[in-house]
Amino acid sequence: MRTRSMTTKKSSGSGGGTSVADFLLLLTIAFISIGFLATVLAPKGEALAALEARAAGEHRSLAARLKSARDVEREWARLLAALRRRMPGESEAAGDEQVVEKARREREEVESALADLRRGREAALADVDALRARCRDFDARSAEAARLETDLEERTEQASRLEDEKRLLAGVEAELRATASRVAAERAQAESLRHELARLEDRLEALADLEKRVGSLRMSREEREELIAKLRKETEGLEGQVAAVRRERDDLQKIPARDLVRGGTTKAPLFVECDGKGAWAMPARQLFEKAAPADAKEAFLKAARERGYVLFLVRPDGFKAFDRYREILEEHNARSRALVDLGYEPVDAAWQLAYPGA
Repeated sequence: MRTRSMTTKKSSGSGGGTSVADFLLLLTIAFISIGFLATVLAPKGEALAALEARAAGEHRSLAARLKSARDVEREWARLLAALRRRMPGESEAAGDEQVVEKARREREEVESALADLRRGREAALADVDALRARCRDFDARSAEAARLETDLEERTEQASRLEDEKRLLAGVEAELRATASRVAAERAQAESLRHELARLEDRLEALADLEKRVGSLRMSREEREELIAKLRKETEGLEGQVAAVRRERDDLQKIPARDLVRGGTTKAPLFVECDGKGAWAMPARQLFEKAAPADAKEAFLKAARERGYVLFLVRPDGFKAFDRYREILEEHNARSRALVDLGYEPVDAAWQLAYPGA
């Protein structure tokens, strides 16, 4: 019975050694897997924390197995001492010593494995700290990259706006140059007409002087009347020519209101000239009072809806009237589906404007 019991104990001890070896193999594989996962999932802080917790759990499990092995060793030593007291035979003592020696070797192997595991755990913790530092550096670089990307987008948008403004300014400059060329040509033509007018006025004065001289000559009554009628007829013709030249000169000095339309629209605008008295619908010269009473407001909106586009021409003293009727038009657009486009252009007090259909 004692021999069978000892054999059973030895078998149990041998089974425990095999289990510990398998456990060490599995734990080594687990640490290799943990190292691989730590390399692959380096940017993931939560995964690193989970791996660290798992390594700590494996370490606690191995320590528990080591404690269990030490308890088995103590139990074997106790049983060996009991067997020696009961069966002091030399062969059995040698066999018990072999069992104890085997248990001691297994314990040393387990302790060595535990030390390796501790060193591996420390190395893994160091790798985890390094990976955490890399994660923090990666997060900082990502934040900096996001900031730089946002700054780049803002600068790109600013550059696009500047380019649009540059193109708009180039268009305005081209329009101004064209307008300046037309004004220069019209001024040259007006100067020519002034010279022609001066020449005709000089001729008219010469004819008047001639009429006076003829009156002083001794002629027959019929001859004098005929000459005077001829001179008067020629004088009336010259006066008509002078009046026509003056009207043409005045027209040339006027600025076409159509040239003030911006934006390339094809709509024929309702020209509204604003001054100190109020807003004038041109060329009909319909006055909308500056205070904008109800009847003036309704008449203004009716005329604006008919055209669909209002161009305010603002004199230096007409900004109050412009502000009032612009607000009326914006309120109409806010509550109506029939939108009316609007634009404005400041004009000098001395400018004479020529309106279409005038």
